[in-house]
Amino acid sequence: MHYRQYLVICNSVKKIEHSKIGISKRNNYFCDQINKEKSTNIYEKLKSASDNRDSDSYLDLLHDEFVFARHQTGTEVSKADWEPTIHAMMESTSLEIMNDRCLSENDDILVMHQMMNFPDGTIEAVMIVNTKKDGKIVRTETGATPLKQD
Repeated sequence: MHYRQYLVICNSVKKIEHSKIGISKRNNYFCDQINKEKSTNIYEKLKSASDNRDSDSYLDLLHDEFVFARHQTGTEVSKADWEPTIHAMMESTSLEIMNDRCLSENDDILVMHQMMNFPDGTIEAVMIVNTKKDGKIVRTETGATPLKQD
């Protein structure tokens, strides 16, 4: 059985377990361990780089062919053009990332969700979908929902 086929089975087992049909926790644990060992865990590296405001480490996780798709305008930005934005974000003390979490990660994709408090006072809930290639992020697309302030 190929690894990707096994992941499909593991994900199916998780869905069945979550629907309370009675699959053992041991099977779910085993699938989780296989997923952790086989997949390239970029999320923890991204979070560490962001928490430490280390733009160089963050940029090292981006593939040379990286493209950022802007949700506001639909335009795409290359890695070279995205670098100044990453440096500015890491240097900013007024940009706050809150409730950052990984929703799913495997060898092909990393899906994250976070709340962002921007320097202009706006707050957004942001969904981030990263496509992976050769163990690095090759494409990032975001969707954001503006949140009302209290």
